[in-house]
Amino acid sequence: MQLQLVSETEAKELKQILRRLKSLVLETETELERQDEVLGIITSSADWATMNIHKQTQRMKKITTVWVQVANAHYKPLGF
Repeated sequence: MQLQLVSETEAKELKQILRRLKSLVLETETELERQDEVLGIITSSADWATMNIHKQTQRMKKITTVWVQVANAHYKPLGF
């Protein structure tokens, strides 16, 4: 079995590559944390919108029901 030694130049190049990889990993982690925060805001907004739509739908159903009851109370057949 023969050992191959790495030259000083190759070792420096490898060290630079590893530094760059470490930097990319840290940048990626930071970006993922930022995107996680943004997704949290979007999720909260979507939840709020869904709740508001449900509330407004219930209000519309109530208004429509009342309107139909009022219309039926004042409905006068034409006698045809």
